[in-house]
Amino acid sequence: MTTDNIANVAWFSRAKCRGADPEIFFPDPEETNVRSRHRQAEDFCSGCSVIVKCAEYALENHEVSGVWGGTAGWSHRHRKGNIAYIERLKLTVEYERLRELPESNVKRKKIAKVLKERNAIKV
Repeated sequence: MTTDNIANVAWFSRAKCRGADPEIFFPDPEETNVRSRHRQAEDFCSGCSVIVKCAEYALENHEVSGVWGGTAGWSHRHRKGNIAYIERLKLTVEYERLRELPESNVKRKKIAKVLKERNAIKV
């Protein structure tokens, strides 16, 4: 493994899913309840400290199967949608980080406004 490859996945050591059963994130597509399995994996990703890095990794490495960065919706054909997802994810993570600040915090208000406009979260 090259130094670039190691740096590219260094974030994984801080991932919430590290050590978890990969079956959670890569359910068999032949299963009848694959959608609920995807939702279970997406819920697992919630609150992960490296969720944005994971999503960026999936996009950069053309991952089209499994749940990465809190979503199972990766596709080469929808690159713009994937980029938009990552941008919303970054804003959502930042909003959650700022959530502990008073509602009057200017940065929190700006992020909340953008997220509302993009229908990313209900604030």
